[in-house]
Amino acid sequence: MPSSHVGIYQNLRRQLDKLFRHVNQGSIETRYRYFEATDRFCQFVAERFRLQKFENVQGKHLIAYLQHMQEKGLRASTIKTDLSAIRFFHDQTNSRYELPDNKAIGQQFGASIERRHFGQIARAWSDSEYRNALELTAAQGKPQIGRLMEFARVLGLRLHETTRLTTPILRKALNDGYLTIKGKGGLVRNVPLTGTSRIVIQKTLQEYGRQRQSRLFVGPSEKAHQVNKQVENWVYTHRDRFTEGEVRLTFHGLRHAYAQERYSYHLQREGGDEKAARMAVSRELGHGRDEVTRIYLAK
Repeated sequence: MPSSHVGIYQNLRRQLDKLFRHVNQGSIETRYRYFEATDRFCQFVAERFRLQKFENVQGKHLIAYLQHMQEKGLRASTIKTDLSAIRFFHDQTNSRYELPDNKAIGQQFGASIERRHFGQIARAWSDSEYRNALELTAAQGKPQIGRLMEFARVLGLRLHETTRLTTPILRKALNDGYLTIKGKGGLVRNVPLTGTSRIVIQKTLQEYGRQRQSRLFVGPSEKAHQVNKQVENWVYTHRDRFTEGEVRLTFHGLRHAYAQERYSYHLQREGGDEKAARMAVSRELGHGRDEVTRIYLAK
């Protein structure tokens, strides 16, 4: 971003921060996801339109951003989520402008946004992509990002769940044989430990367990959503260096890889009963819908 636009973006970011602090609608994961998406939008409108006030966002800005995301090759599901995020925070303002819904945008833009087709895109990281990404974090001196990626890969944690981890939580997991996590929608789940996840937890306690801050990966002067954004930005910036296929890797794709590995395990344990295996994976992921599990298992 040109230096002349940095101040404009920072001003928009402060406005977004204020909205984020005062909104309580939806789950914390959704709010973080929406915050990150809207922050990217703020960078775009600061540079493209030099927009000073978030409440002055209009349909033309939304359509321009839609075109921008489509030019980048983003999936329809990602675009829809990002547009929903922008509307979510815009609704918290006293704006005199009403943002168009997806149908209206499609009419103005000349093409409807593609419908979502669940379970047709393989989002999971391969083992070699995962290894190469970890090696890159080590080479760049960013071991914390690598460690957060490990928790997503070996325990199926969402990004915001990894930045909530504390020393007592991990020590209890080693004693219990499972990690207790409060996830999306406040749902509590117990994720069984494997030999690999035990090693990751033990290494984490050795390296971070003596720090004074309550959350292992969030520094005293940091906020969890800031760390989450740093990690997502790192993956976005560097994924071309370790991606092997055509699918754009995201941090969440590590959770897909975990789901597929656990499905193979449970399928053998359940004697080939696919539904029973999917339900077991569903419980470990922290939701109860079979159709969502099928999305994670897409190959």
